[in-house]
Amino acid sequence: MVALSFLGQKQKYKDVPFLLLYAGFALIFFVVNLIVLFKSSQSSFMKYASGSVFRAIQESLLAVTITILVSVCVGLAWLASICSVTKPLLWFTFLSIPAASFLIFVLMLTRGFVGFGYQSEDSDPSKQSKLLSLIPLSVAIIHSFIIHRYHTSIRQAIEIIRMSGIILKSNIDLVGASLCCLASHILFSALWLISFDRLFLLGHEDTISGKKTWLSDDSLYLLVPFYIVFFWWTSSIINNIERCTIAGAVSQWYFHKESNSVSGYNSTKVALRRSLTTSFGSLSLAGLIMTAVRILKFARSTYEKTSLGTGLASIGVRLALSPVMFAARAVEGISFFTVSYVGISGKPFLKSAKVASTILNRNFFHCLLANYVIRATIYSSIATVSTLTGFAFFSFSADSLRTSHTFVVGSLGVSISFFVLKFMMNILLYTTDAVYLCYGIDVDQKTNHYALAHRALSKYN
Repeated sequence: MVALSFLGQKQKYKDVPFLLLYAGFALIFFVVNLIVLFKSSQSSFMKYASGSVFRAIQESLLAVTITILVSVCVGLAWLASICSVTKPLLWFTFLSIPAASFLIFVLMLTRGFVGFGYQSEDSDPSKQSKLLSLIPLSVAIIHSFIIHRYHTSIRQAIEIIRMSGIILKSNIDLVGASLCCLASHILFSALWLISFDRLFLLGHEDTISGKKTWLSDDSLYLLVPFYIVFFWWTSSIINNIERCTIAGAVSQWYFHKESNSVSGYNSTKVALRRSLTTSFGSLSLAGLIMTAVRILKFARSTYEKTSLGTGLASIGVRLALSPVMFAARAVEGISFFTVSYVGISGKPFLKSAKVASTILNRNFFHCLLANYVIRATIYSSIATVSTLTGFAFFSFSADSLRTSHTFVVGSLGVSISFFVLKFMMNILLYTTDAVYLCYGIDVDQKTNHYALAHRALSKYN
């Protein structure tokens, strides 16, 4: 049996070098934080922070907290609805996204013409609101086209989401495990942000042209990249833990339903424990690969935004980078399913990558089309809610905070809402990915452990 049972099974630690590598990074992060804590002083820096992004974000903390709580509640309500009234809810979601996006466009455009209570020489909230209103308008137009062009694929995708909702309803503990991962991510992000913020306290006051100013320490050129890479790596690992746990519990239910009826046995708890212990090295390796891909994307984006990114030289560099970026995205895509297979089998990362890619290629490569439709649906819904949240943040910062950094605060609202809702919706997406692999294993072994999955997915072969 490819999908291994968790019952009474002991496994060795996999990909130990990458577990130790991440532990080393975490130790360095901890030590650097201690050094920065004792070397820096906030009192000297705060007098230069008046009217800064730092102060604007600091004064928005209550709104940030409320946004996180509301987003979690919206995500839970959406998941609960998915498990009970899938078809009506999803069709309502599909049809309401263009309408809601157009409404946001009208609101932002109207506020842009009416004006805000605060104006600044550095930024004009009214002008920014008019410009940003083009985003929800674009979402409305694009989503309307998708509904018109791909309504058949949408109908098939709804069947798959319905199947995932049934599985999730049978494994409700997965919601609790995902909320633990979300809480861990938020806690880590908050601690990281505090630590990252304190980095800029490393420096000293100096007088330049008769004016006192704050000069940052030269060590920031090394510490800032390290902190960013560590944040990306840890974020990827937390996401991988959620994906691996969901895949392990779903495969246990899919292949070994009888074990779930054993008194005192909790497949979600066992899958989470394995993700945090024997499979943690594999998840660290997957997170490192995803971080490397993210660095490549960031480097390319930064290059294209610089003044050097023009002319024949730029075209040549972009052509040279195209195959590299294509390969990076392919590796990233395979890594997602590989992490799911790690949760199913408990095998090392490279062996899991080989098996997962074989299953994908041999059995249901066309299922990825449905996968993309599902993700486009869910992410469009999240983007609509997040845009509305960002507009609320934008108005709050322009009317109440009276800061010139309204765009930054609005972007913060969009980012936080999108992140929390995406994390919640990942429960459903990761369940779907796990079912894809379980179905592929079924096809390879010429078995049928779950008839609904075969009915929903067989049409794509």
